[in-house]
Amino acid sequence: MNRFIGTKGRSAVLATTSAMLLALAGPIAVQAGEDAPSSQVSGIISQPLSSDLAGRLVKVVSVVYPPSGASSPHRHPAEVFVYVEEGSVVAQIEDGEEVTYTAGQIFYEPPMVLHRVSRNASETEPAKVIAFLIIEDGKPAVIPEE
Repeated sequence: MNRFIGTKGRSAVLATTSAMLLALAGPIAVQAGEDAPSSQVSGIISQPLSSDLAGRLVKVVSVVYPPSGASSPHRHPAEVFVYVEEGSVVAQIEDGEEVTYTAGQIFYEPPMVLHRVSRNASETEPAKVIAFLIIEDGKPAVIPEE
């Protein structure tokens, strides 16, 4: 169930998120498959939410995919919104079709769905995404698929 938010929605999401940039998150490791270089993930923020959402926090991470880079299949115990900042990425959720997202597009991943494919669409240029996770405090951001 991927949802696209156009450029007007992108501006609203980025403006709302920038207001939450108060603390840095720790790095989250995502291993690539044997055939592809690893993606590089850097924490941007980890912010507890208001008392209405006690026990949950927002984590924002940057994921940089080198040319042909990929992440192994995984799940997130979180609501995840992914903004493509640079380049193009290919994503496949559960058994859905592979979808290519380009710079400026946003897609959504429901909690605990299998993110089967997550890779750079280019063999020559890097790609970068910013992922916004709404997650229960203390839960790992990534659960590798075994």
